[in-house]
Formats: sequence, structure tokens, C-alpha cells
Amino acid sequence: MISFATLPHAYLTWTQSTEPLTSFLRYQVYRRVQGATAWTKIKRITDRSITFYQDYNIGGESGTYEYAVTVVAVVSGDEVESAFPTAVSVTVTIDSVFIADVAAPDYYVEIIGDAQSVATEPQLAYVQPWSRRSPTAHVGPALGQAIQVSWRTSWADRANCWRTLKTLLERQKDNGSVFVVRHGRDVRSFCTIEGLERGDEFVAYDGRVTLREVHYREEVS
Repeated sequence: MISFATLPHAYLTWTQSTEPLTSFLRYQVYRRVQGATAWTKIKRITDRSITFYQDYNIGGESGTYEYAVTVVAVVSGDEVESAFPTAVSVTVTIDSVFIADVAAPDYYVEIIGDAQSVATEPQLAYVQPWSRRSPTAHVGPALGQAIQVSWRTSWADRANCWRTLKTLLERQKDNGSVFVVRHGRDVRSFCTIEGLERGDEFVAYDGRVTLREVHYREEVS
């Protein structure tokens, strides 16, 4: 079945900076997996009055993350970042499969799959030499995940599930959308949709979505 409950996320808040508006430049939100030493900068906020951030791109049943927020201000003509505060930790439990548009989290779907598989495969690049009439496949050096999620649902219960998945596919085609895929096996991958399949019956249907991991740079400058 597919549902459209609230997409799991971490909701962060902090106290507004006392830095004067004339010198305040931005908040910088950082995240790391608990136990790691390096931080990833995931958001820049230039409005001093905005003191919250919703992180939709975390995932994994046992994934615990740490966050820190700093302030960047102008001091004697230079940009100066405040010291890192004590980190706060967040754990989000995910029991099913979520596919969400990274740039627009309102476009997402939750799938409670009958079966799902995750395989690590070499990425294929297709080129067509001048001397050939058809493309030739070359195996690239990168390894990525291929994810397949299957489900069975009633047309009456979830009549809009197929249309929603097609909407995600159309966003990929029209807007170049990248999707974050999260599920309870502690997997979080940035993917594109490679294919949708459906087998119709009178009152129900079987569906399958195939996704391919792609390179996505989450860190902001």
C-alpha cells in the first residue's frame, strides 16, 4: 500500500542571534552522523528572524544524527563564523520506503512494500562511436545502488498511488528532480527513477519502481 502521511524529518529550532542586522550575514546549519568527526554544511539562512530548519534528507532505522548551528557576521570587514555550539542529536525511525523530491519534499510517497531489494552494481555509461549504429555500453568505475520496491494494493484504497509515482517521474523529466530514498534497512540514497511497472487486476494491482543511485552533492557552499 502507499500512504501520504507526514514525511519523517528532523525539526530544528534555535535562539535568534543578537548580532545587529548591520553585521549579521547568515546562519549555517551543519549535520553529521553521530560518531563522525566531519560536519556537512546543509543549509544557509540569511534571514536573522528565521530560527528553524526542517531536514527531510536523513534516514535509516537506526540513524542518529547530530546538528549544530553557527552565525556568520562581518567583523572589521571580514566574515567571521561563531564557535560551534554543543551538538544536539536526532533519531528518525523509518519502517517503510520513502521516495521524496530533494528540492521539494511535498512531492513524496511512502510505500509499504511486499518485497524490496538493494544491490550494489557498477554504473553503466552508454556511448555511440561514429563507426557504430547502436550505442555501446561501458562499465564505469563508480559503484551505485540499484533499488527495486514492489507492492500490491487495492484500486479502491489507493487510487492515486500510481498517479503520484508518475508525477515524481514527470518532475524528474521536467525539472531534473533527484529523489532521496530511505527505508528501514538503514539505507539513504540519492536516486533517479529508472522505471515504473504495473500489473492490473480487477480490484487490485501489483506495482514496482526501480531506482538508480546518482551522485548528488548535498553540501552547500
